[in-house]
Amino acid sequence: MMKLDRERAKIVLLDHHSSQEYYPQNQYPNVVNANGQYLGPYIPYIGKSYFDSNPRVLIYAMAQNLARAPRLVKAWLEKPDRGLLRQYYDQATPHVHVNPYDDGHLKVIAALTLSLSLESSFTPTDSIDDFVAVTNLVKFSFYRESKDGSRLDVNPPKGYL
Repeated sequence: MMKLDRERAKIVLLDHHSSQEYYPQNQYPNVVNANGQYLGPYIPYIGKSYFDSNPRVLIYAMAQNLARAPRLVKAWLEKPDRGLLRQYYDQATPHVHVNPYDDGHLKVIAALTLSLSLESSFTPTDSIDDFVAVTNLVKFSFYRESKDGSRLDVNPPKGYL
């Protein structure tokens, strides 16, 4: 069996994504878009030491509110992959673009989890971003419009989950 590493995992996920024929924007008209352009799901963030880590920590967050970040959405849509690999754009200073992970408290929980494991190679001087995989349960934001026409972040429709 071939050893899975970060680059191979990204390729497998890209292949899987390209084989799907599900388009959430056709099912849910209130997914976040920029000027009518839909920002699709993304390939999850995988830290460069994730597959070498023991135990492995996979974080599923539940906050992907991009309705307030139209410039960021527009910049991702202008990339050749249309934002599919957006978790990997900031390699010099990793920024996963998944709240609440980037806000810090999930990073602390992951670091404590790995620090408490006798088998873990993680040390307090390591970047926790290297040892985790991070994604959202829902890979795109939903919005609704207020009475004045402004966009408000909302949770996905109950039927979606």
